[in-house]
Amino acid sequence: ILKINNELLTIRTLDNLQEVVRRLNLNVNYTIDGRYHPTLLYGNTLPVEVNMIGLADNAFAKCDMTIADNKVLFSGFVLGMEELGGQVTAKLNDTVSTPIGLLCAQATDYYQAGKKYDVIHVRRSGIESTAGGYAGRLGVSLANKNAEVILLTINDICRQRGDDFLNTLVAVYNDNWLKDKNQIMVSTSMFIDDRLQLIEQELGNVDSDISYYK
Repeated sequence: ILKINNELLTIRTLDNLQEVVRRLNLNVNYTIDGRYHPTLLYGNTLPVEVNMIGLADNAFAKCDMTIADNKVLFSGFVLGMEELGGQVTAKLNDTVSTPIGLLCAQATDYYQAGKKYDVIHVRRSGIESTAGGYAGRLGVSLANKNAEVILLTINDICRQRGDDFLNTLVAVYNDNWLKDKNQIMVSTSMFIDDRLQLIEQELGNVDSDISYYK
């Protein structure tokens, strides 16, 4: 029970959650204006992803993106709390300089050439703050008090994103477990090698002492 309780704490560490955010780029949100509230774009509803190159992990930035004829018009730039003017046009998959740094709009598998898309609002939050937000919505518990099965739940407005988050969290946890296990094996092997060298040296000294005595 003590071991499984330790795992409950380990799986939800901030380092694990930040790695999940990095792998899935969850600190970048895409929305379009809806009738009553913004609509989230994710997975098969997201035609284009934006890579904001060179920004610090915890930097906040946002912009608007208009897609037409395999080109992207960037506007509405914000970096930190500062609103920046200007518009920048780029071809899909090309990197372009903008007031908030280098941007590259990459077509996803769900992009449809020639389709007219609504203006997409791109919002990038810090990795640490995003991970902290997921920590508050993540549930980690035992399936029942007598079992050694961990139950993971997440509260998310997008089911696909929630599924991806949980699956990636398990993958990150398993990767770290294997890394720790391999590190233990390496440390154990180094300890054994050191001991063997010491024993070999001690045996060599004994042989020298015997020869000297004779």
